[in-house]
Amino acid sequence: MLMCSKIKTKELSKTLQQAAQKAFADYPIISAYLYGSQVRGRNLSPSDIDVAVYIDPEVFPLSLDVELGLCVRLEEASGLSNIDLRILNEAPLSFQGEVLRQGIEIYSADEGKRILFETHTLDAFLDYLPHLEKLRRAFLHSVAEKGIL
Repeated sequence: MLMCSKIKTKELSKTLQQAAQKAFADYPIISAYLYGSQVRGRNLSPSDIDVAVYIDPEVFPLSLDVELGLCVRLEEASGLSNIDLRILNEAPLSFQGEVLRQGIEIYSADEGKRILFETHTLDAFLDYLPHLEKLRRAFLHSVAEKGIL
């Protein structure tokens, strides 16, 4: 298997797009995104490959063994190792928003459902963003004044 630190983001996303078509074909995956250090250009060696998937809410949640199998199938189809797969359906809004804002779409099985999910999530995230920024500033201020503990 290839280590991701030797692959550029564009090449990596293309590899994952092709692999996702095979790996996710038999699963109720609506969309998948490459995100994290690989997308931001801060991939440290050896870096994992962060992939987030949105599962059709009509069949969510999937069993744990199916979720783990998705990651294995994507690694096998892509020839890559160190894929870290997260389910967007159960993730916090702040995480979902960051993935949608900064990530690269690598798979879409249903454009209508994908667009509905992205629109709804980004609307909610952008409404929440000022509060999130305020909380982050307060946290950093507290750490600066009192230390981490």
